[in-house]
Amino acid sequence: MVSTSLTPMMSQFLKIKSQYSDALLFYRMGDFYEMFFEDAKIAAEALNITLTKRGKHNGQDIPMCGVPCHSSENYLLNLIRKGHKVAVCEQLETPEEAKKRGYKSVVNRDVIRLITPGTLTDEGLLNEFHNNFLLSIVENKGAYGVSWADISTGEFYCSVLNSESLLSLISRINPSEILIPSGYEEKFRNFNLNKNVVISALPLQNFDHSFSKKRFEQYFSVKSTSIFGDFDINEVNAMGALLSYLEITQCGQTVLLTPPKKDTESLYLKIDAASRKSLEITQTLDGNINGSLLGTINKTLTGGGTRLLKDRLNCPSTNLIEITERQAAVKFFIKNQSVMSRLREVLKQTPDMQRSLSRLGLSRGSPKDLGSIRNCLRSTKKINDLISREKIPLFIYQLLKSFDGFTNVLTNLNSALIETPPLSLKEGDYICSEYSPGLKHLRELKKNARNLIAELQMKYIKITTINSLKIKYNNILGYFVEIPISQSEKMKCQSVSETFIHRQTTTNSSRFSTIELSNMASDLINAQEKSKELELSYFEEFVSSILKVSNDLNSAARSLSAFDFYSSLSFLSISEDWQQPIVDQSKTFEIKQGRHPVVEASLKNSASDQFIANNCDLSTNENSILLITGPNMAGKSTFLRQNALITILAQIGSYVPATKAHIGVVDQIFSRVGASDDLAKGHSTFMIEMIETAGILEKATESSLIIMDEIGRGTATYDGLSIAWATLEHLHNEIKCRTLFATHYHELTQLESTFQNIKNAKVAIREWNDEIIFLHEVKFGTADKSYGIQVAKIAGLPKNVTKRANVILEKLEGITNKVEISAITNKVKLGNDNLTFNNANDEYLKKKTEESLKVFDMLSKLDTDDITPKEAFNILNDTVLSIRSIN
Repeated sequence: MVSTSLTPMMSQFLKIKSQYSDALLFYRMGDFYEMFFEDAKIAAEALNITLTKRGKHNGQDIPMCGVPCHSSENYLLNLIRKGHKVAVCEQLETPEEAKKRGYKSVVNRDVIRLITPGTLTDEGLLNEFHNNFLLSIVENKGAYGVSWADISTGEFYCSVLNSESLLSLISRINPSEILIPSGYEEKFRNFNLNKNVVISALPLQNFDHSFSKKRFEQYFSVKSTSIFGDFDINEVNAMGALLSYLEITQCGQTVLLTPPKKDTESLYLKIDAASRKSLEITQTLDGNINGSLLGTINKTLTGGGTRLLKDRLNCPSTNLIEITERQAAVKFFIKNQSVMSRLREVLKQTPDMQRSLSRLGLSRGSPKDLGSIRNCLRSTKKINDLISREKIPLFIYQLLKSFDGFTNVLTNLNSALIETPPLSLKEGDYICSEYSPGLKHLRELKKNARNLIAELQMKYIKITTINSLKIKYNNILGYFVEIPISQSEKMKCQSVSETFIHRQTTTNSSRFSTIELSNMASDLINAQEKSKELELSYFEEFVSSILKVSNDLNSAARSLSAFDFYSSLSFLSISEDWQQPIVDQSKTFEIKQGRHPVVEASLKNSASDQFIANNCDLSTNENSILLITGPNMAGKSTFLRQNALITILAQIGSYVPATKAHIGVVDQIFSRVGASDDLAKGHSTFMIEMIETAGILEKATESSLIIMDEIGRGTATYDGLSIAWATLEHLHNEIKCRTLFATHYHELTQLESTFQNIKNAKVAIREWNDEIIFLHEVKFGTADKSYGIQVAKIAGLPKNVTKRANVILEKLEGITNKVEISAITNKVKLGNDNLTFNNANDEYLKKKTEESLKVFDMLSKLDTDDITPKEAFNILNDTVLSIRSIN
């Protein structure tokens, strides 16, 4: 119950607020949005603005804060970024209109829009280079129906996934907001989501199938969902919930969504969340774009082009026809560099038509958005004129076809709009005078009235003999005559006072009006109002005509993005000397002089050493598994990652950083390179490593590409070695996919002689004066040791520590039992999980182990500070004799 101590205005606030309990209510008060009670406390802290008070409630001060309407966008952006929702409550009438209902009547207000992280459309709230996805999820018997949309571009998708694929999807699209059924909040907290993602729970009925189906059909004005495809029940339920949420947040305004597209995993190269993070495809480990693959290769010139590049890096194609078409488009621009250069000049002047269309469809558009549509259509015309439709790839021809049919729209916009339309409708003067005789007449009246006011000012100066007299205007008094306060006596003579009517006195001036000035002002104001009304009618007329062809315009916008995507890849390939790869359905993986695109770019930018290119051959039935050894910092991880990134680039249709590449289509990429603790879930680094390895071995197929680095290093030596060995054996015997496997377990190199598809490789180094020089060259062979102490020395470990480590290493290498893998692998039954040993060999290994441990135990108990040099010599001599007897 609302307290009687509240004012009518505050009662109105609480009534509206009760309908939007999970949002901050921006309550319009004149030129400010004001917040009260708990909303004010939250907003004041989040925005770092002053918390004040307004009136009392139940004897307590009512907290209040506010922001100016004209600069509210920045405040909204800060609130949205901090995970808040904002309900924008506007005045639906003027105070004068409210007073007609009664002197103390409260101005009618209502929420016109609920702004949430997943439903942004305002230019200032969006990142032009990234999609802003809203994701809807519903679970049914372990399967997840999902739907996601970017209402700022109109993109709309759906799919049915298992839990692992769902996590991969979330990692791929990086939604700003996720819709789930009420009651499922706890379950989704365990999904390890980005901390900035907002989870919004909707009533279960919003996910009901009959409700969702009806909502879908009404939204797209169709009789059946099947008109757009064969959708699963779970997909329809997720789409229905998403559409219902859009109706709630947009307060009746219809979002221009394209018909839903079914997202099918089999059509693109799958990359799980851990691998996506490890490979730093679209952002680095610390969340930056710079330093990622996207940040390095992005040469696009439009927001839509960047979003398309990001989408294709996230979802490389597995469709050979599609890959071939994309390669042909890139090749076309490489062969026609003058066309490419002129095309890129056009694209520089091309705005974001998709987002302008979205705002116009939601009645939030501005003259600037009309200008964006016009400028994009100008670009389509220039591109049409630039590229002849003869002797071009079919794919390019189809893109050009989407530019047809907009001649009338462009002609009208060219005639009507000024060259640089304003951001706000209130500013006016965005329609050319020559476009409308009526508008031209009104503007001439306005212009003449201004001249008449100037003449009237001169007349009043002569009457009053006050040279400093001015005719001014403000929103309260309208037009008025102003004189300095020191000249007020001159206004008291009868001839003057009969003409001038006193209106206001300020500290420094006196203000007057005249009948003549009032009449002239009325004519001027009427002309201004009629001019604005006429301009607004033209604006609405243009918006209506544009929305009628919005689907076609959206298609043209996507084609502009595609031209940007292909020309940018061509520009990149020319400038970086990339080559066209052969992509086919084989299991071949052969790369000549491959380079890591990010590392190479970094070296160029820092003027450091030139990147060392390397070959990689994982051709099936020859050496599909490359077992790589070598010291840390020598470049093993770089080599592993660069081959995965080259694969991704090849399957988005790009040229690649290599002199030659032949890659059979890869269906999945798995990257187990580096890991960290997840303390919140109680997972150690080793546990994370094992979870990721288990996922790889479970999901990988013969067509997958796996890169693994240091499997088993997070546990005891023999445990780790056993795990790494068993993993390699499983990859070789069961999965049989292309694999790069880096390790410090040099014992594993003996597997080459037993497993026909395992080939040893090493990262070359050079030793000089007890130092090592990294050559960053990968070649066939086996590293003789790990050089860990030398790397530690480079890292700056104290000399006494590295010196002592060398002493310990020499002793351990001499006395520690080494697992003789050759003795084991000779007895491996390929294709069988069991390993067999002969009894004699078992006894031999057992005896060596026992004798070695005795020597090791004796040495470990020595107190080296309490023995003489002679005693030390005798102990060393006895130890050497013992070791020789063991061997």
